[in-house]
Amino acid sequence: MGVAYYANYLAFFESGRVEAMRGIGADYACVVRRGVHLPVVEAQVRYRQAAQFDDLLLVHTRADDVRGARFTFRYEIVRERDGAPIASGYTVHACIDAGSMRAVRLPDWLRTDLARLAWTTLAPSSPLSSVPLPAESRQRARTSRRVAVAAAGSTPSTRFSCS
Repeated sequence: MGVAYYANYLAFFESGRVEAMRGIGADYACVVRRGVHLPVVEAQVRYRQAAQFDDLLLVHTRADDVRGARFTFRYEIVRERDGAPIASGYTVHACIDAGSMRAVRLPDWLRTDLARLAWTTLAPSSPLSSVPLPAESRQRARTSRRVAVAAAGSTPSTRFSCS
């Protein structure tokens, strides 16, 4: 069919959040070293149009709804060449103590980091993080992560190509 497989959009979301966290100096390995895990406890994807073979996609990522022991990452995936909306969605994450594997309140340092990933709007033109990465058709994606750190107030990008 020449289009990205529907479940791959969750992998695009994951790449978006991993690169967004890395872009603010809070890569996942660092979070784990500090004693917490952030598993996905809920996910939602809204498909707007199919990503085609060889499309370059941008994944705009932001964090919000930070409270108690959970928070949400929201995503907008757009085609790079024309900004066409491809998909949007969110993942809800729990904060789990690495030792006890029980839910715990988000530590202050994590709340501070997540606040740095908040947008003032959902507009794809003003993301805190945009992540270009490869979408894939029927074959396994070759994911090349290219992060371009922009001026203060803007964010890294990760790019997906459907090849």
